Amino acid sequence: MAFNPDNYGLRLFVRYLVLCLIALIFIFPLVF
Repeated sequence: MAFNPDNYGLRLFVRYLVLCLIALIFIFPLVF
């Protein structure tokens, strides 16, 4: 499956996923 840079929805989804992971990394040590 070739990556299509014009696929804005996929890029937006990947960016949202990365932001969620970064948020978890920063919040997890604070909560626990």
